[in-house]
Amino acid sequence: MKYILFISFLIQSSVGIAQFVLPSCEWTRVGGLINYKEAQSKIVDFDFKKAELGGNVSDDEVLEAILSFGGDNLTILFSEKEYHFKKQIRLKSYCALKGSGARTKLIFELENERDPILAQGRITKDTFKLESGPFIQDEYCHLSEISNNIQKNEFYLLGDNDDVLVESWWAKGKTGQLVEVDKVLENEISLKDQVWRDYNSDAYLIKMLPIHNVVISDLTIINNSKTKAQTSNICFRYAYNCLVKNVHSINSNYAHVLFEFSTHSGVDSCKLEKAHDYGNGGKGYGVAMQFATSSCFVYESKFDSLRHSILLQAGANHNYIALNESTNPYWTDVKLPASSAGDIVLHGNFAYANLFEFNKCQTIVIDNSHGFNGPYNTFFNNEVTGYGIWQLRGSSCGPQYFINNYLEGNKVRFKAKDKECHQFNVVNGKAINKEDTKHPYESMIQGMVRY
Repeated sequence: MKYILFISFLIQSSVGIAQFVLPSCEWTRVGGLINYKEAQSKIVDFDFKKAELGGNVSDDEVLEAILSFGGDNLTILFSEKEYHFKKQIRLKSYCALKGSGARTKLIFELENERDPILAQGRITKDTFKLESGPFIQDEYCHLSEISNNIQKNEFYLLGDNDDVLVESWWAKGKTGQLVEVDKVLENEISLKDQVWRDYNSDAYLIKMLPIHNVVISDLTIINNSKTKAQTSNICFRYAYNCLVKNVHSINSNYAHVLFEFSTHSGVDSCKLEKAHDYGNGGKGYGVAMQFATSSCFVYESKFDSLRHSILLQAGANHNYIALNESTNPYWTDVKLPASSAGDIVLHGNFAYANLFEFNKCQTIVIDNSHGFNGPYNTFFNNEVTGYGIWQLRGSSCGPQYFINNYLEGNKVRFKAKDKECHQFNVVNGKAINKEDTKHPYESMIQGMVRY
């Protein structure tokens, strides 16, 4: 299977229309190329394997046998029935869990507080200091010393001393991005992606060994395990080119799908609903992106009955959130109305340069729960019908762009700062600025190919 997502937002730096300056950012290489060759993969039928092992073995034992002895490039097929797991499913690269549709149900009642499904690579201790920090839109960086230990196609965490950018101790060192090496010439390293913020003189690269090409598709996940820990139904950590597609997930603790230190991965055509708890402390999220997660996407998915449907924080950058629909937001442990929770939320600790477009939701919030967010977050052509768009005081350290958004309803408000970064936002049929005209540029998906 090949999965390609290219987005062209036609945004260039230094472009001005009617004195409106567009963000110095673009999103032409978001998403990924998942070259998961089903024809060459080993396909294992779960039910057949269970019969082979004997009828009394548990589903945990069957899956462990498949993953332990199945080799690489593995597709595990599930039928239209229920499967019960008491242990975490830990996947490896080139591994797919493929159901037969919504009637394939993976039901988790875990013995320990863990993520039901985990796809995790690792980060090494191999650190390389840079001569100076690269700047936004650079596609290269320079080592302070020539090294033969950096090779083409390897992955690195690009970071620096970011203490001034974050408020929380747990976010320090996590506002950079994951980069892939394109070429190495002496001390100059060419990158396959542009850099999406300026880095200071303490910049460095740390080698990462990502898990990659993991696909979870065409099934339902039911998590019956309520946890005190921040566990997520599907967790990607140190991941590249991974995909969750056509998955219905019911009952989250922290998030239904969590991305940490991940790149070029995404969620497509999923339904994520309900949570065990809607209170404070990291509960009841749909998709959460954090810790330098970059160039990932959430596309054409439905969210229902969650505290926050899509939440970005702690260095999440250059991600694309589009054509999603969120209904019935709900939270507890607050003095505000229960339905006023933000469906789409920037939660602080320097989330930056993310694009949100063509989403339908109740409320969009840029908050300062964990300090300020970074610049260039862009909200384009979203439809908001609950409490509106709220950019709280002290929630950002740079421009946040609001373009062609439509707010409709008795309770909606448009409370965004940076007026010079607004164009043609409409509340109940009336443009906020009467002199505004609809922005002529469009964000277009050039290709979404599935075959």
